[in-house]
Amino acid sequence: MRQDQVATTRLREAVDAFRAKQNDRLDDWARGLLARLANSSNAAKAFERLKLNRREEAEVLEACIEAEELVRTFAHRLKRAKKRLVDIERIENAYGELRKFVAHVIEQNSWPYAGMFSPVMEDNRATMVRGLDLIADRIEMERSIAKESFARFGATRKSHIKEAAENAAIWWLAEQIHGVFLSRNSPSALHLGNSRSKEKPKANSRPAMRVHRLEIADLAQVILGPDVSVERVRHAVFMREKRYYQMLMDRAHRRIPIMGKMIAALRRLKQT
Repeated sequence: MRQDQVATTRLREAVDAFRAKQNDRLDDWARGLLARLANSSNAAKAFERLKLNRREEAEVLEACIEAEELVRTFAHRLKRAKKRLVDIERIENAYGELRKFVAHVIEQNSWPYAGMFSPVMEDNRATMVRGLDLIADRIEMERSIAKESFARFGATRKSHIKEAAENAAIWWLAEQIHGVFLSRNSPSALHLGNSRSKEKPKANSRPAMRVHRLEIADLAQVILGPDVSVERVRHAVFMREKRYYQMLMDRAHRRIPIMGKMIAALRRLKQT
């Protein structure tokens, strides 16, 4: 049997095994993609060059399905994120008015006309202030999540939706394939496929994304169409990675004051 026939047979067996195990959770889109993969000679060659075991084959097939779903639902996800930002702005305006009201209440020396409820209302001052702080933290978290949606998908508010969606799918596929190789215990997971390498792995090294661009492109073509080139994979991964890690850095900076508050609260609890 010719080598390309062996590769095709191997991929079809992997697809059949995946279908049998995941059948209940596969929708029509996923089944259609699996059929295209099983009949793609380029996908078969990609699987052969990746030298995947059965578990890894299932992981890559899952990644392909997720990438297809991402590109298909991309516009809806971004629309939802944009709407959330608008809603948060409206909520924040209302929150500002509520904070002014609570500040006005606290500034009062007494609670006129409160009668028998005065002691309870006095005790609630600290609770209201604490509640406002919790609401403020939640508003900021929701805003961060909405903004991160753009960076997570490699898009901006002015992005061309189709191109951004396809680049996001390419990135996701590349990231998942990188994860497959990273999880291997052999040195080849960290050394550009060279199992004889004695060098120590470099920090933040992502060799799978460099070495396997051709395989990523071949699989992405089945999902997105024949115009996905190796150069486009390189560009999509580079630009997406840049935005993604900037997002992580921004998130870390936002969490510094939050972590400070949590540590201070824990210390107060220990002192009581």
